[in-house]
Amino acid sequence: MNVIIIIGMIFLGVCAGFAAKKLIEGIINLSVLLKKGNRFDVSRQKNGIVYNKKEKKLEADQSMILPF
Repeated sequence: MNVIIIIGMIFLGVCAGFAAKKLIEGIINLSVLLKKGNRFDVSRQKNGIVYNKKEKKLEADQSMILPF
């Protein structure tokens, strides 16, 4: 019985660590997106080509490069 409790505690600890990591990365990504200085910085944007499935043609990709 004690072994099951220990394994469950380890599993919950790993899940909590993963959730905390994702929360911190999300907060950092939001802070980068909300900064006005980074929005128009050309070096922080992707300069590639993507395929638009809806319109079925190639378009420029000017999306932001996020830290995570």
